[in-house]
Amino acid sequence: MRAGDELARMVQLSWRHSAARLKRVCSVRMGTEPVAQREAEKQAVEALIAQRREELGAAHRRLASSEELAAKDAVQCIMLASPNTHFVVLAQAILYRGAGFTPV
Repeated sequence: MRAGDELARMVQLSWRHSAARLKRVCSVRMGTEPVAQREAEKQAVEALIAQRREELGAAHRRLASSEELAAKDAVQCIMLASPNTHFVVLAQAILYRGAGFTPV
């Protein structure tokens, strides 16, 4: 494979990644419109969604090849399965305190 072909492939993948990210951001933005009224609320909800999506996405992680990495992956799997502090606080505010989405 020539260097020019490799560069063209990298540029094409970069454009695909950018287009997919733009689509995700727009769909999240449209989904948060009815829930959040002000811009700060929209950004907070989007940040929570983006953070969880990044944590659950496996594209940036490599497979474990040794026992040490396997142990780290097991701990990481447990941490990803447990609820995040932000989600726990948000759920408690909505469910137990009756705050709803407006004050949150």
